Amino acid sequence: MVVYAINVTFIKTHKPVHNFISAMAQKYQTPLTNFKFGRIRSKGTYLIDWFRYDLNQDVSQNVSGFEHEDKMLFDQYVVGNYLNFFGDKNVYILSEDELPEEARDSFVHNTALHFPKYFLLLPDPKIDKTGKVSEIMHIVLLNNEGKENHTYNLPFGVIGRIIINPDFKE
Repeated sequence: MVVYAINVTFIKTHKPVHNFISAMAQKYQTPLTNFKFGRIRSKGTYLIDWFRYDLNQDVSQNVSGFEHEDKMLFDQYVVGNYLNFFGDKNVYILSEDELPEEARDSFVHNTALHFPKYFLLLPDPKIDKTGKVSEIMHIVLLNNEGKENHTYNLPFGVIGRIIINPDFKE
């Protein structure tokens, strides 16, 4: 029996070390509307690149592309939730440099930010009610009247990189 030892060095890029992208890992792109983060309600339609977010991993190791089974689950959820994810839905092959760079301090309020860079959609979101912004913020899905309609219940979360933001102009 041959035993191999692997020495892993963590580099301060905050990129997850374990995220080696398989040839079929994918990102999912959709419009997103009718949601809130913190005390802010969306006022338009955002374009979001979604990535799989593992609920059971350490924060530095939980972002990856969608593999076939999870992509199918997310696709069924998105198609069945036209109120929040209407319009074109696209799937793209993912390269490793496209993964969001997540770090522990991404959830810490940052006074230099006026708007988050990522939205986190989880079965049980923790909404910040302070009005302060962090790089990654949990969202709650809403109905047309602005009331909570958060039906996300998949066994994994998704983290979305904001591609087009109608609410914020730098």
